[in-house]
Amino acid sequence: MMLAICFQPGFSGYLCLPLDLHWHFCSASLNSYYEDHCLVNTIIAETIDQVQDEVIEKYSPGMDWVDRLLGRLDEKLIALLITRWRNRVWERALDFCACASAQKEQQLHQELETEVMETAHWIERIGWQ
Repeated sequence: MMLAICFQPGFSGYLCLPLDLHWHFCSASLNSYYEDHCLVNTIIAETIDQVQDEVIEKYSPGMDWVDRLLGRLDEKLIALLITRWRNRVWERALDFCACASAQKEQQLHQELETEVMETAHWIERIGWQ
């Protein structure tokens, strides 16, 4: 049986890595991975306006009104939110790397599950589809 470690790639689910890949991630240069992580955050932030204009507004016409009303503020807020969520994922990955026991790993997994469900309920309450 292959064991796996699961990381939260946002609020919608888990990314499961085989145990051998998990140990590679933990033992490799985390600085390099973190630089990639930050680069992805930058790319997301720099493309939010274009994605909003070309994709989201097609399916949610009200976003055009919000975009014009808020100017660049909505893009900055969305970038901040996404960066915050992605940084929390990074912190969780480091937490899993630091696990010294299966019991601690299970505890982290349960905390992660609770956190994911709280985020999902928050999104549901504010009405994001």
